[in-house]
Amino acid sequence: MILSNNRIQLLFLCQCLEFGLTLFPNLSNWLSACVSVERTYVVSYGTFFNRKKSVRAAKLLCITLLIVLGGMTVHEPMTHYLIEDPRLGRYTWCVTKFSSTQSQKLASILSIINLIGPFLINLFSMSALIFIITRKKLNLHTGNSRPSFISILYQQMNHYKHFIISPAILIFLALPRLIISLGSLCIDTSWRNYVFLTGYFISFVPFMATLFIFIIPAPIYRDELELSLKRIRKYI
Repeated sequence: MILSNNRIQLLFLCQCLEFGLTLFPNLSNWLSACVSVERTYVVSYGTFFNRKKSVRAAKLLCITLLIVLGGMTVHEPMTHYLIEDPRLGRYTWCVTKFSSTQSQKLASILSIINLIGPFLINLFSMSALIFIITRKKLNLHTGNSRPSFISILYQQMNHYKHFIISPAILIFLALPRLIISLGSLCIDTSWRNYVFLTGYFISFVPFMATLFIFIIPAPIYRDELELSLKRIRKYI
């Protein structure tokens, strides 16, 4: 709810702000999925991994993702309008209005793809990573003392579980925003205001809680964080 003193400025904020709030979270999710794929690629190729080619591919991929996701989000400014509050005329609302049901369905499909796609890529790439590491560790053992494939697989799943838990947390926290974007309910009671606002802001928690979602659950990152904090304390 914004005080309507400059309609052009408000319309600009209404359209561009929602465009950014849609584009950059999606970009973050897809980049996270790309990192997961690269991690699996590194483990798979081992010493044959070419770091220089990987850096060039990463730069090209970032630009490509930005262009593609920008194209998938370009409809956002076109579907947001300003309306005067019918009860309190001095207030203006930024609302979503689609020109047709087809455009609304397309926007819903794109939202689902941008949410489910990175999660599935993370899940499949981490499953492949665990399977590859398990096979390599199994090949290192010979003789009668060779452990079973299932036992090594269980150990690796327990060791890399944080790589699966983190994407699951991300998709769980992003669901409220997806549900709100797919819904077309008119809010006519005060308690619904708080429910919708709470669900909307919860979806942005992952981008403000990277420390708790990615670093603390991972033993390697957590140990590195502790070492960094100890080094900082020495200089204080």
